[in-house]
Amino acid sequence: MKGMFSKIMNRITPIFAPVIAEEHPPAVPESRMSLFVSEPTSVDTPEGIIEVDDRFLIIPFPSPDKQDSLADYLAERFGSNYLVFNVSEHTYDPKPFANQVVDYTFPGHPCLPLEAAFTLCKEMDSWLQSDPKHVIVVHCQSTKAPPLVLSIN
Repeated sequence: MKGMFSKIMNRITPIFAPVIAEEHPPAVPESRMSLFVSEPTSVDTPEGIIEVDDRFLIIPFPSPDKQDSLADYLAERFGSNYLVFNVSEHTYDPKPFANQVVDYTFPGHPCLPLEAAFTLCKEMDSWLQSDPKHVIVVHCQSTKAPPLVLSIN
């Protein structure tokens, strides 16, 4: 795990250091996200995907207009080897994602409570350890703060 933590920190620090330094960090600008957009597949890569590691992706919230393209991309790229962690305030129909969505909703919390982050990290680690092909996909509603907290853990 220590090696993965170092890899993640090395990949995200140059992108997010200027944003984290601000008093109230805004959502990640598109110019910074484009540095880590995933490799193209035969399905167009949806806008806003950040590949933190080869087994950890941050995606935009799958609103109805984005659900199909995100689900198609994940299925094409990873088959059934992905698990979506929804850390937003809202739930949605998981069927487009082959029901592979875990909801951790925290209404009114701009960032994950510490206990919840610990539980999520344990569940993510368990998923990754169960198969070397498994991939974690995380999203929130509007900012990238909760997924970034999880990627650092």
